[in-house]
Amino acid sequence: MDLNFSSALAAQLGDPSATDAGPQYRADATVGLNGNDVSLDAERVESADNGEAMEAAATFLHQSTADLVMALRPNPSGI
Repeated sequence: MDLNFSSALAAQLGDPSATDAGPQYRADATVGLNGNDVSLDAERVESADNGEAMEAAATFLHQSTADLVMALRPNPSGI
C-alpha cells in the first residue's frame, strides 16, 4: 500500500483544494505462493528513488542556508 505524501500533507495543512486520495494499492504485483505480493526489486528501486530525492532536497536546503548565511554576514572590506 502506498500513500500520496503530497496530497496527504496538503490535506493535513488545511489546503481546501487538496483531496486525500487515500491508500493506493498496486494492482500489477504478482502474488507469490505465500500470499505476499511485495516485489523486493521494486521496493529497492523505489527506495533508491526516494534516497536520491531526499539527497537532492538536503543539498538544496544546505545551499540555500549557506547562501542566506553569506548574505547576512557583514562585508569585511566595508564596501
